[in-house]
Amino acid sequence: MSVVFQFVYLKRKFERLTMSQDQIKKITIAGDITIDWNIARIKKTRDARHTWNAYDRTRAISQPGGAAMLADLLKAIVKNLKKNHDLECELDTLTGIPRKLNPELGHFHHSYATWAPFPLDSRKEKDGYVWRVAEFLGLDRNLDGKPKSRAVSRTAADKPASDLLIIDDANLGFRETGQAWEELLTTSASTEWILLKMARPVANGALWEKLQQEYANKLIVVMTLDDLRRSEVRISRKYSWERTAEDLLWAFSYGNALQALRRCAHVIVSFDTAGAFHFARKGETFEARLFYDPAVIEGEWGSEHKGHMIGFTCCLTSAIARQVLLNSAKPKIATGIQSGVHAMRYLQKFGYGPFERDLAKIKLKFPTASLAECMREDDPPLEQISIPSFGEEIGGESSRTVGNNWTILGALQQNRPIEDIATRIVIDGLDAVLPGVPVGRFGKMVTADRAEIEALLSVSSVIREYCHRPPNRPLSIAVFGPPGSGKSFAVQQVATSLQNVETATLTFNLSQFTDAEELLAAFHQVRDVVLSGKMPLVFWDEFDANLDDQQLGWLRYFLSPMQDGTFQDGQITHPIGRCLFIFAGGTSGNFEEFGTKLSETERKSAKVPDFISRLKGYLNIPGINQQDRTATSGAADPFYQIRRAIMLRSTFEREVPQICHLNGKAKIIDIDAGVLQAFLNVGDYKHGARSMRSIVAMSNLAGKTRFERSCLPAESQLDVHVNGKEFMAHVFRLELTDEQILKLATFANAKFQSVNGGEANEESRSMTTIEKFNQLSDDEKAQNIGVIRDIENKLARIGYVMAPMQVNTISPIFTPGEIDKLAVDEHERWMQAHVANGWQFSETRDDENKLHPCLVGWEKLPDDEKEKDRLFVRMIPEILAAAGFTMVKV
Repeated sequence: MSVVFQFVYLKRKFERLTMSQDQIKKITIAGDITIDWNIARIKKTRDARHTWNAYDRTRAISQPGGAAMLADLLKAIVKNLKKNHDLECELDTLTGIPRKLNPELGHFHHSYATWAPFPLDSRKEKDGYVWRVAEFLGLDRNLDGKPKSRAVSRTAADKPASDLLIIDDANLGFRETGQAWEELLTTSASTEWILLKMARPVANGALWEKLQQEYANKLIVVMTLDDLRRSEVRISRKYSWERTAEDLLWAFSYGNALQALRRCAHVIVSFDTAGAFHFARKGETFEARLFYDPAVIEGEWGSEHKGHMIGFTCCLTSAIARQVLLNSAKPKIATGIQSGVHAMRYLQKFGYGPFERDLAKIKLKFPTASLAECMREDDPPLEQISIPSFGEEIGGESSRTVGNNWTILGALQQNRPIEDIATRIVIDGLDAVLPGVPVGRFGKMVTADRAEIEALLSVSSVIREYCHRPPNRPLSIAVFGPPGSGKSFAVQQVATSLQNVETATLTFNLSQFTDAEELLAAFHQVRDVVLSGKMPLVFWDEFDANLDDQQLGWLRYFLSPMQDGTFQDGQITHPIGRCLFIFAGGTSGNFEEFGTKLSETERKSAKVPDFISRLKGYLNIPGINQQDRTATSGAADPFYQIRRAIMLRSTFEREVPQICHLNGKAKIIDIDAGVLQAFLNVGDYKHGARSMRSIVAMSNLAGKTRFERSCLPAESQLDVHVNGKEFMAHVFRLELTDEQILKLATFANAKFQSVNGGEANEESRSMTTIEKFNQLSDDEKAQNIGVIRDIENKLARIGYVMAPMQVNTISPIFTPGEIDKLAVDEHERWMQAHVANGWQFSETRDDENKLHPCLVGWEKLPDDEKEKDRLFVRMIPEILAAAGFTMVKV
């Protein structure tokens, strides 16, 4: 039934009569109404019965739904606002709902659902059971197909405008029935806000056209993401929060289907219990914010709270209405979203109340009082972040722009060096360091890399769908990555993280097979596991190996098993059955490289196109080494150190738990700073994660509670897995204190003056190095200190690192080319520092007015000034020696 209904909420009547009408917040609610029939079912027999029995128990309980349910929740909120905020509200509605409901009321829509007892928490069934929806049975629309209107007790002209008009448009007739809302909108010309709860098809119908044309500047629209997906927009599902945010932002920015929504003051798209998207109009521009739970993705929250619930969008709409009532001038929409999701989660967890075996005591009513109380709690369940518009720069090297792999990790951490974040992850743990960053957890595998999360979720979705609707042939997925990147581990964790699927892992390395007969034996093993009732997870390692002299020669033997689910052994055709074929590449770093080294003729001969056409998905695993993603995705790989940090901490916790110490509830890794920096910064691990784990295993950590430098294996042993010299250079990397930097700057200045002829007079020659430094201006002191701080960066540009000086150490000598390169770098650093400090070019030097003739490019710099920069570069080995360090080429 679609009606506008009226009742006046009265409390403390005497106080109300003495209050000014301007002090009372007036609320009007209108929209589609249903009669919800909640059918409680208690099964006492295990077997499904198709005949009558007297043991299973059932009871039907009715309640008004739709706009009537929304009104009941607002009534509880109004009561709460009066009690806790001394805010008086009048809920002004029109109603025609009879006191006694029955299924024969033909002018109402009737909704039916079966309810069953579910564990409060499926992980701890001893906590008891609550009522949740087991199945939605459907809707019985009213017989005449038209909304039922009721007479108004007073005329619209006599009726004062509401402060807030709430409309529940469930597409059950109200939106197309002008007589139900035309007069209501006419009296709402001075209404401050109109809150529209809208169902699919969204932005559609006569009511919507009226609202968006005449009231867009005061319109707040609430809808669900699933309803929005039914429009002509493409919004991804369960890939990553970043991808969802980008898709929504594009749809609102450029999508024709949502053009009218862009005119609204606010649009909230609900992801139910997992998050929301908020679009806010700001004059000619807009702001978009994502509210998300970093621990889960859309649709994944509350998996331990089995069953479904009714009323999520009602909770969100009411929570936003509450904020409008509290501050209509500047309603805190973000707070409303947070409290609305908090109420949704309460509703999902506790359902319609505790399970009661006594049918006479079963109520099954929407818990309005509890939900209203939930909305008072200041406990935001979600993180939130502003989504940059397309092409908007949001940070430095570690950030992205929307449309170019923008990441929440990069946006939240753009002011922190990645190395510092990685260091804290190893020591304190991922959750402690990145509490607002989305994290993908697949069994024992953890990742914060957006690209990796999206790939793993995509494969997980394919496998889950396959498990729900198993065909008679294998599901084929290819996985690529450098050696030791954890290809098999990643897919295995994704597969085993799926619930209700018992798997058995089989691994075959095709590089060890000599002919196709061995492949037939492997197929028989797979078939045996299928017959045992388990689903085989079959890894075909190095499937891209050569067979005899033919590149990719094994592919042709997989075409029939992949396509038909059978293999031929002699004259007999054997079915394989349900299983997962995981093809792990050994020669291609990613899917994009697979088969590209062959000519087109060779590709066809090796059946590469036929093989690819039978794949149902692929996965690129980046591993712990920095990847060159530019060729494949147009993006760099700034977060490889984050991947290393996660892997390293996991290795420590699993292999050497004695260096993990409890600090309250936190688990802290005790490791020397230099050792940790070496693990994070060394160039490449030659065998990926296997090399990292091997270095830990080779270290002398037995009986040790701290990973000291002395625990590391010898440099020659490190060479098996990394560049040992480089690794040790990172271990002893120069970490200068401010006092040391000042000391070296003083030394460098004195040395430079001595070599550059700056001690021409007797007074200068008799001064100490400190006295010479103190004679400099503040700008000159800062420049000398900047020179010292930049030495490490200069060395890195030409492939050197700093290492401790040993007995009889002979420092390498820079080549002329290296000297010129670093001299240019030094001049550019000097210019940037001066310009940042307000200096400008002038043909004559004027220190007082910050004018300098050397503020020109290297090509225009006089030769004598160029020689000064070269002189400093030649001094670097001597400066390092003064601190006990030397340079090592890596």
